[in-house]
Amino acid sequence: MKRYKLNINTYKENVIKDPVTNSLMLLGSAFTLTYTGRHIGFTTGYEITNEEIGEWDINIGNANINLQDKTMYRYPKLDLPRQKVDLLKEKFNVKVIRDKSKADIHVVSQKYLDRILVTMWDNIYEFKHIFNLLKILKEENKLTKTGLDKVRLIIAGLPKDSFIEINHQYEHSAMHSTKITPYTDWLSFMDERIEELSQINRYRRCVMVQTHNEKEFDEITSHPEVILDTDVINVINSDLAIIESEEYDNVKAMVLSNDKDNRSLALEMLANCNVDKSFDVVSNIYYWHLEYLRDTSNWNTVNVKAFRKRMHKFNGCGESCNITSYNNFIRLIDNEDKLTKFIVDSTRERMYKNIFIGLVGKESSAFHIKIDDVALSDRYIKKTKINE
Repeated sequence: MKRYKLNINTYKENVIKDPVTNSLMLLGSAFTLTYTGRHIGFTTGYEITNEEIGEWDINIGNANINLQDKTMYRYPKLDLPRQKVDLLKEKFNVKVIRDKSKADIHVVSQKYLDRILVTMWDNIYEFKHIFNLLKILKEENKLTKTGLDKVRLIIAGLPKDSFIEINHQYEHSAMHSTKITPYTDWLSFMDERIEELSQINRYRRCVMVQTHNEKEFDEITSHPEVILDTDVINVINSDLAIIESEEYDNVKAMVLSNDKDNRSLALEMLANCNVDKSFDVVSNIYYWHLEYLRDTSNWNTVNVKAFRKRMHKFNGCGESCNITSYNNFIRLIDNEDKLTKFIVDSTRERMYKNIFIGLVGKESSAFHIKIDDVALSDRYIKKTKINE
């Protein structure tokens, strides 16, 4: 869907007084419409998730891809080290080629897509909402003949499925002046109309492709088989060992050990497991105990570096006494679509011990908080997967 920016410039040079009604009216020069790119969708998070990409019907990602005997083109910025590519060649007879037009499969990374799919807080609106705003200006006699002609031209040129950003330009000194004048009344009227409009998409980040990235976006999404580097990693790792949630305490004990060799061995286990199917354990340890993982002898090995790239979003905050850390952890897990009962219960237990017990105290006779009182909010409960 196309995206536009509608500038409404209400500086005094674009406003004149109607000689009959004495009301202030906008000239046609007050309105400018600019094409800015493509509207893709909305996100409530800070990062675009694979689930959202699927909801937006973008032809990217396939967890069940068949790699056998395929040719592959690699886009830049992949988290797919040479060691993993060699495994692809050996296991699936995959050939990496440089001619993207001849490749069966194109591989991109979330990092690369983040450069093309831009997120911003700008409030944008469907055509019908902009139509209603401009209609109000006409009905309230806020437009000169040239203003009305320009508005009609804008409406005629906007696709009915387009999204439009409003940029209201005005004299700030007049808006914040304590002196009431016809011009300040006019600015207040416009400000109120735009404020009403802004309630529609408040607190949602919009995702767009800017004009200079449209050609590249079309090139990527037009290929019949575009997958993420994480899809490839999951295929490669499918035969690797799975660290079950029951093993969490043992692995954590190794990571928290005073013995550097034990910590290094635990890191090697994490780096060489099936990360996707061991995410309960891996994410918990990586997020909350990253400082211990860094203090190992193999932190900078090739295999561990590849693992670190996969887990970079979980570069832990380490502050167990800060509620923000727990909110952030659950949000990150949810973005990965990995929110399980084990994750919820282990996070609740950590929060209970490190925050609520610390606040109330074990010896308090006046107040008591049970771990059952620490509950996940409704927005996440429905997304929680029961461990099988």
